[in-house]
Amino acid sequence: MPNPEEWYNHPDASEIIYPLFETELTEKRIRIRFRTKSVGKKGKKDIQIFSVGLEMNIKGNWADLVRHCNHHSESTEQFHTHNKYKLPCLGNKTKITMKLPKKKTPASQMRWAIKDIKNNYSFYRKEFFRSQQII
Repeated sequence: MPNPEEWYNHPDASEIIYPLFETELTEKRIRIRFRTKSVGKKGKKDIQIFSVGLEMNIKGNWADLVRHCNHHSESTEQFHTHNKYKLPCLGNKTKITMKLPKKKTPASQMRWAIKDIKNNYSFYRKEFFRSQQII
């Protein structure tokens, strides 16, 4: 995720955490960070940059299993996925550029990222355990 000091000090930054409950002992959550920018005369706010990650608590530490974002610096706004643990389902690269021609705005990319993690979190979790040879 982006540097916390840089992220939280920005006046238009927001963060939302959705816990994912299951009958298992492991804690999982979706962390959504985004920054808005006023557009037009009416002051409507549009999402400018975002980061949506699936996190799991492993031995007291939160680990990003998968994270979709469009942010690393102000000049780079390319939608991509971080695959820190090299989950086999995403290939063996740690950063994957996403090619979603219908998802051109940051808001639609963020909605897609949230849906992807909500719909596939159990699959990502299984792939993580398999890649770390935990199961």
